[in-house]
Amino acid sequence: MRVDLNEQGYEWVRERLLARHFGPGEKLSLQTLADELGVSRSPVHQALTRLVSEGLVTAGRRGYEVRPITPRLMQETQAARVALEATVVQVLETSDLARARAAIRANAATGKRLAFAAIALAGGEL
Repeated sequence: MRVDLNEQGYEWVRERLLARHFGPGEKLSLQTLADELGVSRSPVHQALTRLVSEGLVTAGRRGYEVRPITPRLMQETQAARVALEATVVQVLETSDLARARAAIRANAATGKRLAFAAIALAGGEL
C-alpha cells in the first residue's frame, strides 16, 4: 500500500489546527512542521496551500500562519452554523419522527449539538 505523503501531511497539520495545537496568528514553519512529521518540506507546503484554500491558514510574504479569529470570522462562522442547523431541522422534519426524537435524545445526553443528531439520524451521512 502506497502512502500519499501530501495527504498524510495535510491530515496531520489539519488535525493539529483543529485541536488548537497552534494559536490564532501563530507562524507556521515549513521546516519545523516537516521535521515533526518526518517528511520533506514539499508535503507540508502542499498541505498548507490546501489549508489556505480552506480558510484555516493564511499565506503572506512571511510565510504561513494560523488564521486569526476576527469579529468577521466569528460572524461568518455563526451564519454558517445557522444555515447548517436550519438544514438539519429540515432533515429532521422530513424523517421518521421516532428516529429523530431518539437521535436527539441520545445526542443531547452526550452534549452534542443538533447537527450531530441529524447526522446520526441519517445513518452518518447528510
